[in-house]
Amino acid sequence: HGRGGGAITDFNTTRATANVPTSCVMGGLSIDIEGNHTYFSDLAVSLEGPDGTRYSIQRRGRANPFRTHTVRRARGHASAGEWVLTIADQVNADSGVLRGFTLTITCQ
Repeated sequence: HGRGGGAITDFNTTRATANVPTSCVMGGLSIDIEGNHTYFSDLAVSLEGPDGTRYSIQRRGRANPFRTHTVRRARGHASAGEWVLTIADQVNADSGVLRGFTLTITCQ
């Protein structure tokens, strides 16, 4: 489970982190993001793995980003270490909150 989060405000980036102690080569990864926002198209959502790889989860799309996402590109990467979820509100006038996230990792 991720720690951190908080208010998602105009032209700011909200971060939450999770430390994964289990070391394996990932066969699958999903992330369940918990929160809300009054206008989803304002948001750019990304996840950074412990090896520095950045995965774009959703970029200024109309879909609700506060749901479960499958991160297919994570296959073959190492699981252990700090994961960082960022939500950037790139437009004026709307706001929300990041309550946290959960990673589900399947090892190869």
